Amino acid sequence: MNALARIALKGILSGIKEGLDNDTLSLFDEDPQQTDVSDNVLSGVINGVLFQTTQEALSVIDQEQMQALELAARSATKAENLKNAITPDRAKFISDECMSQEAFTDRPEITKICDTDRVFVAKARILKTISIKEADNFGLILPKKVTETAEKNKQLKIKPLIIRCYGVSSGDTVNQALTGADVLLNNRPAIIEDANAAIVKYINTVSSKDDANTITVPFITGQSLGGMFASVIALKNNFGSAVFNPLGLNDKICEYIGIDALKEAKQNINKHLVISLDGDFTSSPNSVLPLRTLFGGVMPGQTITIPASDDKDLYNIHMGYRKAFDAACKDAFAANAPK
Repeated sequence: MNALARIALKGILSGIKEGLDNDTLSLFDEDPQQTDVSDNVLSGVINGVLFQTTQEALSVIDQEQMQALELAARSATKAENLKNAITPDRAKFISDECMSQEAFTDRPEITKICDTDRVFVAKARILKTISIKEADNFGLILPKKVTETAEKNKQLKIKPLIIRCYGVSSGDTVNQALTGADVLLNNRPAIIEDANAAIVKYINTVSSKDDANTITVPFITGQSLGGMFASVIALKNNFGSAVFNPLGLNDKICEYIGIDALKEAKQNINKHLVISLDGDFTSSPNSVLPLRTLFGGVMPGQTITIPASDDKDLYNIHMGYRKAFDAACKDAFAANAPK
């Protein structure tokens, strides 16, 4: 995609966001019939394209770099990369406990976490206690107090607290679009701070109930926009994580995470797993609509690209993460399968 196409696309997105913003405000007008959504969006798109053309006309995409990125994405789909990154036990833990929709189906033991405006949504579940060795193998980042306590108490167990971020409420289409656009346009949506506060508060509440033989250790997960939220919260608070097809983190979001937290995350890079499906539009440069390449954004962690299914539909690639992950793990660990 050439530079002009990139500028136009960024302008269109900026314009759609402006149009949706105006329409959201018009819902509270006394005479909402005076406002037409399409007029708002069309006007916003025109203004957005003009603005982006002015701001970025001198920006040029290096086509050789683009091709190198695409080649890197294709070559990274080998099963060996997955095999070298995680163990079969960790793969099963991620698939069953973090990615399974059934695991987070609403029931009494599932807790819904929302920000004060009930826009951000996450769900939490507490697993049965496991050993310190198991927790480490599964990718949980063990706080210093685990080591300190374990030296005195050989009976110490870890209580995994799995938190799955869904981002903005799935029924709130406008806020979904606005939040995603804000991130792509290098803004930091206020909802990120609200989400972090809500999750940290919940974790502290659960941890306060630990007894002498148990320590709660969080593990954060999510997909797409939820994967972006999960990355921010995990990196900022030094929690282990596994995210899938995430929206990249822009400069302002990384600034919010903090340089010290990012440096610490680098020391635990194998505990921050980022799974990207080859051809996914939010996380892979090898896509017909590579948002991360067009708008920038980083995915801190141990990033692994895995093959998508044969279905080339953008939506199906984006949402088929568990099926693709399980298939990639089956190929990677075939040699270790029981005979």
